[in-house]
Amino acid sequence: MADLSFISIIASFLLLCVATCSGWAITHKIAGPTAANEFLVLFVCLVLSLLLVQLFLWSASRKRLFYQIVYRATFPFTLMSFFLGFLLPILWTPGIGRHVKISIAIFGVVVSLWNFFGGISDFKTKWSLKGDKLLLKNCKVGYSEIGWGKMMITLGVAKYGQLISGLNGTSNGALSIILLASMLVGLNLRNVFPEFSMLAWGMPCAVGAAYAMFIFGSNLGELLKVREIEVTKRIHIASE
Repeated sequence: MADLSFISIIASFLLLCVATCSGWAITHKIAGPTAANEFLVLFVCLVLSLLLVQLFLWSASRKRLFYQIVYRATFPFTLMSFFLGFLLPILWTPGIGRHVKISIAIFGVVVSLWNFFGGISDFKTKWSLKGDKLLLKNCKVGYSEIGWGKMMITLGVAKYGQLISGLNGTSNGALSIILLASMLVGLNLRNVFPEFSMLAWGMPCAVGAAYAMFIFGSNLGELLKVREIEVTKRIHIASE
């Protein structure tokens, strides 16, 4: 599968570099060099940990479908880290009440959990429609190999997920425009209405980070299904 390519890790590295540099620059501008360096240390540790996990799983993913999906499930965290690079500078922003920062953090956690369970539910719902029939058509004798990628495309399992779980395509499209507009408003009102601007900037970043959790939840749904098949058939399914 294309997502097993080492290029995926390179793309992840570049995206994380953009997030790190952007977050450092934002923190430096709004809170000074000391705060920017603190952000840099924290974020670099996060980035290196994620990349090391991806490198380890990349090797294992070439041998077994289970690890292939685990490897793929790490990339939503790359996307989440990208948005966190723009969100975390708020923690160092002077003149912003703690209640604003806590509100954004709680909002982000709640939406992330909602999307996470929504992603799992989305996979289970789509599998229940015709997953078992597709499994019979796309597996070889003994279930040692399965055309899993083809099955996921046929099932319509969301590759790009939903900004907010439960919203239809039109609503998610409209929400993305609203969130972008909110970020622009927050960026331009920082000196006039600092607390409002942080909310206008932080909430869309939190939704962006939470969006990754829908994809991760869907990946976890796949992982649990593959493990269920392996346990039932007492086999290890080979990677595609």
